[in-house]
Amino acid sequence: MSALHAGAGFARNLDVTLHVIHVVDHFDLPIGFDSPTWEEDLQHNLDEQREEAESYLSNSQISWTYETARGDPAAVLTRVGRTHGGFFLIGSRKKSFNSPFSRLMYSSSTLRGLRKHADLPIVVIPPNFRKVSS
Repeated sequence: MSALHAGAGFARNLDVTLHVIHVVDHFDLPIGFDSPTWEEDLQHNLDEQREEAESYLSNSQISWTYETARGDPAAVLTRVGRTHGGFFLIGSRKKSFNSPFSRLMYSSSTLRGLRKHADLPIVVIPPNFRKVSS
C-alpha cells in the first residue's frame, strides 16, 4: 500500500493518471498447491488486493486504472511504460519472516530488467512510507 499511497500523491500533485499494475508473484500464491480450490483461492487473494486498492483510490480524487498481470514483472512494467510514459513507482516488500533473500532477488531482478529495457525514471517506495500531511 505504500507505493499506492505515494503514487496517488504523485498523480494528484502532477495532475496525471495513475496506472496501478499488480504483477502476480509468489507472495500472492495460496499455500497448498494440491488444494482443489487453489485457483479460486488465488483469485480470491487477487480480488481482495484489487478491492483494497480500489477502495483507497475511489476516494483519492485522481484519475486511475488498475490492472492485474502475470509474467515477468520487468517485461509487464516495460510494456505499460511504453504505452503510457511517465515514470515507475515500485513498492518494496514489507519486512517479514519470509525469505529476505528471495525478496531482495525479486526486487533486484525487476529493477535490473527495468533499467535494461525501460527508458523511464524509477522510484522505489519503502514499505514504511507514510503520507506527509501538509
